[in-house]
Amino acid sequence: MRLLVRAGKMPETTLSAEVSEGFRPWGIFGNNVGNFLFSESLIRALHTPDTEIVPDSFGMENAKNIGWWASSINNGFDAVVLPMANAFRSDWMGKLNCMTALIRKLKVPVVVVGIGAQQPLDADTGHIGANPRLDAIVKGFVSAVLEKSARIGVRGEITASYLEALGFGSEHVEAIGCPSMYVQGGVLNIDKRPLDSEGPIAFNTARSARGAGDFIKHVSEEFPNSDFVCQTIEELRLLLWGDPIRGVKDPNIIATTQHQLYKEGRVRFFLDPSTWISFMKERQFSIGTRMHGGFAAILAGTPAFIGCFDSRTLELSRFHAVPHQRIASLADLPPVADVYESADFGPTVAAQRDNFSAYLRFLEENGLQHVWMPGMADPSYEELLSRVVYPTAVEPLGANMDALVSRIAYLREGGPDSQARASEYYVAPFAEPLPETTSAPSKTAQAAGDSSPSVSRVPNSGDTAKPQLQDKGDSPRELGQLPLVDQLAALLKSKPFEAVLKLANGAQHSLDRQTELLEELLGLLASSHNDGRYTENVTGQQ
Repeated sequence: MRLLVRAGKMPETTLSAEVSEGFRPWGIFGNNVGNFLFSESLIRALHTPDTEIVPDSFGMENAKNIGWWASSINNGFDAVVLPMANAFRSDWMGKLNCMTALIRKLKVPVVVVGIGAQQPLDADTGHIGANPRLDAIVKGFVSAVLEKSARIGVRGEITASYLEALGFGSEHVEAIGCPSMYVQGGVLNIDKRPLDSEGPIAFNTARSARGAGDFIKHVSEEFPNSDFVCQTIEELRLLLWGDPIRGVKDPNIIATTQHQLYKEGRVRFFLDPSTWISFMKERQFSIGTRMHGGFAAILAGTPAFIGCFDSRTLELSRFHAVPHQRIASLADLPPVADVYESADFGPTVAAQRDNFSAYLRFLEENGLQHVWMPGMADPSYEELLSRVVYPTAVEPLGANMDALVSRIAYLREGGPDSQARASEYYVAPFAEPLPETTSAPSKTAQAAGDSSPSVSRVPNSGDTAKPQLQDKGDSPRELGQLPLVDQLAALLKSKPFEAVLKLANGAQHSLDRQTELLEELLGLLASSHNDGRYTENVTGQQ
């Protein structure tokens, strides 16, 4: 069976922080690294010995050529699996519309796993009709999915009630929670020990939560060995490059390099679930509003508490019986020590068994094999994952000298790492081709005896600004009878720009000679009226 799964990358793929951040505007993890927790868990569940899984790198929800996606999926995959998050929200309407249009063209099963609504905290009392346009878009999406699957899996009862109000009852919808909680199966072991104010704890919060700044200030002062764990692409850019987070007025929120916790190196961003969970094993407690921040702790056996300020956190906290409190503001929370003392994890452990069983039934009902079925385990894949060396956590600039030196080397043009850097760019294993435009053949191509129109790759908003290195079609070596500069020009005409860079970086020439060759190429491009886009990119890869 061959599955196309909504995910940024496969669990065994390791990427540096720079590459993870630079892959398209939303990063490799889709704006929030919490997405990796549930996508990796589901991939590992479905990775049976006879199943091939391919990540879509979030391409389906950003498709420009829906016809290409539909044809490629129908001809190349047995099913599409969509692990989702809080997608039923107003700023996701465009993506839902895009996915609906694609799903309607598919001829293979489509299974949605763990989708949820994002609504105000009072959503459990009924919020239907607050946004009629969103309701109509959600109804269209769910209808399209149900034509291709037995039922749709939602996060909890709030989303189930919302869909019921739209006309989709229990025969169409099943509450299964978040797949991230099932990566270890149906058993949880949470170790609650006496809390030490001098011991390490982790805390987190969404910037949008009321009282977030004061919460950060109070927890960091009360627990001097605490660390703030962040999850968003904006926070990664702050740690990685020092980019300030725009629109933040509260000085207690970590939004600039001048924040005290930034200066003290007490901020972390994890690029993979493995390192995230390992870090949480060393903490005594996790507290905050981030649901997946709490889940990472629980999966590590560390107690966690969630301050619920909207329906998404409330729904999942209830479903998985994670200790939580409804709050209008984080200021409503008692002191951390009191929260920890009152937290009971017996219900969390008990709920896991039944929730996991419901999750497996849902997968089977929708025709998906999983590793917990008799004879379906894939120990070789799990052994492979156990040997992967994942990047360490991203810390503030200056907190880790080795990381800072590595980051500077990555940026340095002409330095010893500048050519190796080109091979690090992530290439989505299944991605929509860039649109093409035609122009008159270049002088070099004419000299090579080719009068066909030259082809330029025109980036669109869904592509990273950095080149993605991927060989397509014939190997560059087949042009080896031409002078190298003509090889480069011919490749630019006939193949993606990435192949040009790969050939240049792999050429057996000194850096100075490669620079000369690329400068010659720039002259040829100028003579054939190139629009200048490649000039900028080529010179950046000397």
